[in-house]
Amino acid sequence: MEAMDLPDGQVEVELRGFSACRDHVTFGGRNGNVVIKSTTPEVLKGWRMIALNGQAINGTVAEVQAALIAAKHQSRYLLRFSTAGQCRPRRRKRSRVSSLAAMTRKRLASHSVTT
Repeated sequence: MEAMDLPDGQVEVELRGFSACRDHVTFGGRNGNVVIKSTTPEVLKGWRMIALNGQAINGTVAEVQAALIAAKHQSRYLLRFSTAGQCRPRRRKRSRVSSLAAMTRKRLASHSVTT
């Protein structure tokens, strides 16, 4: 496969179609083109699909889903994604200990008696 010059913020990924036993990427959202689940490391949650096999994706959710189903009947299909604004570092989760400590401080503050 040739490397194509893509604009910044766009990624192309080739996925296997009917020979794969499960979907690699699950789409959702208002237009049906946003990645809501991905089992492949090449595609991240939150990316927007903008092209399928070189053709721009525009239309209703039903049209997008129909195009995806047709593409999955091929042995391989090519998806282009827009990644603009999606490559941010994840927020660090609070540890359980610090969460418990914060709850304890809140309880103590709410039950304190002032004289």
